[in-house]
Amino acid sequence: MIHLIAQDTGHSIRCICLCLEVSRSSYYHAATPTESQVGDAELVGPIRTIFEHHRRRYGYRRIWKQLAADGLICAPDRLRRLMREHGLVAIQPKT
Repeated sequence: MIHLIAQDTGHSIRCICLCLEVSRSSYYHAATPTESQVGDAELVGPIRTIFEHHRRRYGYRRIWKQLAADGLICAPDRLRRLMREHGLVAIQPKT
């Protein structure tokens, strides 16, 4: 948000952070992705590929096994979170 304000108005980051009462270090810290955010971004591609290849029929358990078979290790809870964040919901069979 601060970056967009700086682009639109032409004011410096220092001035905008001062007006919003946000420290500049917080702005620069938030601007760099953490190691887990980078790892999550790398996992989303293979997860989406497996999900779409199997026509939205695979849930997190099958995708987790497929990722492990491909050599990508991640916890099932992390996989569930990433699927939820990206709107990947498996089709449930009708009973």
